[in-house]
Parts: sequence; structure tokens; C-alpha cells
Amino acid sequence: MVSQLHANELLFYSYFKNGRIQGLKIPAFVFGKEMTEKQEGLILMEDFSADEEIKTRKEDETYEGLQYLNDQQIKEAIVEIAKLQAIGFIMPNGKEKLGKLDVVQKDLTSVHEETLREFAKLKLPFATENRMKELKEQCQRSVFEKNCQSNEKVNLPSVLCHNDFWTKNVIYSPSNGSLLSIIDWQTVRYASPTHDIAALLALELEGEKRREYQKLYLEFYLHQLKESLDHYGVKDDGGLRDANIDDLMIAYKDSLKVAIYGVIFTLVNFDKQLEGHAEARESPLVDRVHYLLDDLYPIDQ
Repeated sequence: MVSQLHANELLFYSYFKNGRIQGLKIPAFVFGKEMTEKQEGLILMEDFSADEEIKTRKEDETYEGLQYLNDQQIKEAIVEIAKLQAIGFIMPNGKEKLGKLDVVQKDLTSVHEETLREFAKLKLPFATENRMKELKEQCQRSVFEKNCQSNEKVNLPSVLCHNDFWTKNVIYSPSNGSLLSIIDWQTVRYASPTHDIAALLALELEGEKRREYQKLYLEFYLHQLKESLDHYGVKDDGGLRDANIDDLMIAYKDSLKVAIYGVIFTLVNFDKQLEGHAEARESPLVDRVHYLLDDLYPIDQ
């Protein structure tokens, strides 16, 4: 599995070698070596931690994975998502080569099931038996993959996605808060245009705010997408330029069915304040999960 992830990331960076594709905020690629049975894999790239003004995360951060991003920071992230999707159309054979992670995808179901078992131990009142059953069914490989490709429901093309878009992988400047770089491209793949956006909003916005602003952020994305497609000279976009907000909202809801596992995983694995189940119930991540479950699997459905 590790070698497959490494090979995927190395392939992604190879497209940007020698400045062949520019504009995306990613670390500068220096050198890469494939992982084999006889040698360890290697990727040398720009090191932001070497700059005294750039620190990706504080060691004593209470809620790892939560940055409480402001409106401008979320929009900067969406701009990069739109750029990435446009770039995906001009990568030679990108769709045929990137994201071939069958071993990883096979293991993902067991990871999600274990995460749900840990989540169930919190005994949160809104995590009803029916909802837990639904979550287990939705994380099965075939169903999960269908939600990753929620674009097919509204006849939109799949696009290049980071596929692990949360703030551990997005570096913001501590001095002015601007987005500096996006890292960790091991799981990059082609999926729904709403795939990365759903992951970003589900984790980084409080539940009520996500509900209130998600459509506005998708409208902002549509505008940025068209600008990026024009900027990178994309002619054949598979109809993506013609996407409308109603179709995007349909695809986005199914993308949230994928994103919710990232929020739950962050809650049970990365929240540094959690020393026991009582403390876990006070995590701000609980609010996010609660709203997601209410939106995706209403009690009275």
C-alpha cells in the first residue's frame, strides 16, 4: 500500500517538473525516486518548515485538524481546488495514470469500519442505531466509490482532486493568514468536482455555518472554475463549464457522504484534548458530525 501511495504522489509531482505546469500552490519538486523491494522511495521538495515565519501547525494545538478558517482562507482554498481541476484536463494521460490505488481503496473500508466502532463508543444521542447502520453501509467500497463519483448523477465529468483536503495538508501563513501551499498528494485522484470542497467545508465550518454558506461557496467555486479553465486553455472540459448550481448541490450532498468519514476520523484519532469519552462529547467536531447526520440521514426518513 505504501509503495502505491508513493508512486501516485511521485507521478503527480512529475507533471510539474521543470515548470511544465505552473500556478498551483504546491511545494517545488526537486527530485524523486521510486520505491521498490530493493530501495526506499524518495521525494525531495521545498521545505516550508525551514522558514522561521512558516510553521504548519503548533505542537500544542488542542484540536488537530481544526484551524477555524475565515471566509478569505476558505475562498483561497477553493481557488486552488478550481486550478487543480483545470490542470487535470491538460495533464497528458492524467486520468489513466493518477489515482490507481486499488490496494488503498480496498483497505479504506476496514479503516472506516474501525473508525465507526470507535465513534460508537462515544454514545452520542444523535448517532442512532439506524444512522450508524447507514454509515456502515455507505462506507462499503462500491457505495463509497459511487459517492466519490457523485458527478455522474448529474452528468458532469470527474476532475482531478487532492482527495485528502483538510487543513493538516493546507499550509497558511501565521503572519498574514494567506494560503502558502498544499501538501501530501499521495491519494490524488479523479473524482466529483464537489469532492474536495465537501471535505473542506464539512471539517472547517461549524455545522450551522456550513448549512448557511455552502451554496455561496459553491457559486464562488463555479466562478473560479470558469476562470481557471480559461486560464489553462482547457477546450474539452466534458461539459464542466456548463455546470449549474442546482446540479452542483446534488453532487455536493453525495460528496458529503464521503466527507463525513473524514470528520469522524479526525474526531476519534486526532483530537488531542480527548482523554476519555466524556471529553470527546465536548469536542467542536461533534457539532459538525451532528449537523452532517441531520442533513444526510434525517431521523424521520
